[in-house]
Amino acid sequence: MTKKEFNTVIAVTLLLIILILIGIVFTVVYKFRAPAITVEPQPKAAEVTVTGLKIPPVVYVYNGVVQKVGQDYLLVAARSHNNYLAKDVVLKVLTDPQTEFKKRIFPGNISEETTIITTSEKLLKFSDIKIGDLVEVHSEQNIRGLVDFTASQVKVLAI
Repeated sequence: MTKKEFNTVIAVTLLLIILILIGIVFTVVYKFRAPAITVEPQPKAAEVTVTGLKIPPVVYVYNGVVQKVGQDYLLVAARSHNNYLAKDVVLKVLTDPQTEFKKRIFPGNISEETTIITTSEKLLKFSDIKIGDLVEVHSEQNIRGLVDFTASQVKVLAI
C-alpha cells in the first residue's frame, strides 16, 4: 500500500469515527433530554350567549323563575336568552343569614312616551318566595359559569 492510499484510508477511517461519535452524542443527548412539557388546553367557558352577546369575564347577577324553594336554597331556572349564559341552566342559589330579600315592584302600565321607569322596593322574608316567582339573584362573588353559589341578595320582580 502506498503512502497516498494509506493516508486516504486513515482519512476515511477518521471521518467514519467522527460521524459515529456525532451519532452517539446526538442519540445520548436526544434520549436523555428532559421531556417537553405539554399543557392540555382547558375547555374554555362559552364566550357568547345564544343571542350572540359576549359573556363578560365577571358576572354578579342572574335572573330566572323559581322552580323549588328549599330550606336554605332556591332552584332557579335561568334562561340563556336573557342572562350571560351559553345555555339554559338550573341554578342552586344558596342563602345565608346575610342574604337580603326584596320585592321590586314595577308599574302595571308603561306608556310608549315613558323614558324613566320608576320602581319601588320592599323587604321580604325567605318564606315569602314562592314557586313561579321571577327573581333576580345577586352575588358578591363572580358567578360566571357557576350553577351553585350563595346569594347576597334575592329580588322578586313583580308588577
